[in-house]
Amino acid sequence: MSVDLTGKGGSTYGSGSHLKRDVAHGVLMALAWLIFMPSASAAALLKNIIPNGMWFNAHLACVGAGSLLFAVALGLLIGRDEHGEDDDLEKHYALGVAVIALWLIQLALGALRPNKNPEQGSRLGFIPTALRPLWFLAHRIIAPLVIILAAATCWVGTELMEDRYDRYDSIGTYVLQRGFIFGVFGGIVLVAIILYFSVQRGMTSGVRTRRGNDGFHTMTAVRGYELA
Repeated sequence: MSVDLTGKGGSTYGSGSHLKRDVAHGVLMALAWLIFMPSASAAALLKNIIPNGMWFNAHLACVGAGSLLFAVALGLLIGRDEHGEDDDLEKHYALGVAVIALWLIQLALGALRPNKNPEQGSRLGFIPTALRPLWFLAHRIIAPLVIILAAATCWVGTELMEDRYDRYDSIGTYVLQRGFIFGVFGGIVLVAIILYFSVQRGMTSGVRTRRGNDGFHTMTAVRGYELA
């Protein structure tokens, strides 16, 4: 097996610059939406077992990294117009637009989230604490939806890559194979789900909870151990 590192492999689509740009776009999108964004959701899902609010820092870090990579990946498409070339490309564009819209909504919700405690007053002077449950529900519903749509976008993107290029054209085309990148994505999702339900099942006895302003319970003690 030989792999061309120059981006000038044996495929017939476009030039080496096309290959490099497509690979960079694909790798950045995969990192953003199949690794960092799912990890951000996993941190929030496991917030009751990650101590001292570290889940929120992890959540912010993953969202920030994923958003930065996503923005750069989108920037690589500036000045490029391939509409109408084939149905898969149009599907990829349509899914991408939906992902961008939901991503922007999620970022706005994150920035404008209501304060958790009534004594903190309205956030930014006009967002009442009473909206916290509604905000939480919207934020929690949109998160998996945008990740699923982004994963579908990446799936179609890998099909386009496989149609345009040979897998050995470069390291990037070799890595951007559905089995590999979706294996990583599935692994992150599976580990988060297993951890979540294992902890929930293992902590059903001796658990003390506190009902928050968002309407959800947070564990404060488990079998005699106080949680921060």
